[in-house]
Amino acid sequence: RPSLRPEKGRNSPAMSAEAEEKKALGNKHFAAKEYEKAIELYTEAIRLDGKNHVYYSNRSASYGGLKDWENAAKDAKECIKINPTFLKGFYRLATAQIELNELDGAMATIKSGCRSTPTTASFTNSFASSRPRRIPPRSVRTVLLLPMAAGPCPAVSPAHRPILPPTRS
Repeated sequence: RPSLRPEKGRNSPAMSAEAEEKKALGNKHFAAKEYEKAIELYTEAIRLDGKNHVYYSNRSASYGGLKDWENAAKDAKECIKINPTFLKGFYRLATAQIELNELDGAMATIKSGCRSTPTTASFTNSFASSRPRRIPPRSVRTVLLLPMAAGPCPAVSPAHRPILPPTRS
C-alpha cells in the first residue's frame, strides 16, 4: 500500500497544480472503475499536497470500490482530520465501518458528522438514500435511526422513509 503521508516540505503552488492534475486523472480512472490506477494517482496527489482533504476522500472511495474497507477507513479518518466539516469524509468512514461490521463506530461517526457540520439533514438524507439496498435491514435502522434519536441530528425526511426496510415486530 502506498504511504498515506505526504513528503515533507512540498506544497508550493506548482506542486498543488500538479496535484490537481493527478486528482483529475484519478477521477477519470475512478469513473471508469479502474480503482487501482485511481489510487495510484490520488497517492501522487497526496505526496504533492498532503493538506488537501479531497485527495484522501477520493482515495478512500477508490479503496471502497475495491472493497478494501480498512484502507478506505484510514483515508476517511485522515480526510476528517484535515477538514472536520467535510461531510463526505464522515460518510466514507461510516460506510467503511458498516462494511467492516463496526456498527458502534459507524454510529459514533454519524453522530460526529452531525455535530461537525451545519447541514446535517443533507448528511443523514444522503446516507439514508444511498445505503439501504446494500446494508442488512437491522444495520440500516441501527446506524441511521438510533444516532438521530440520541443526538442533535434531524430524523430522516419523510421523502426518504419509504426506502428503509420495514420493521419486524
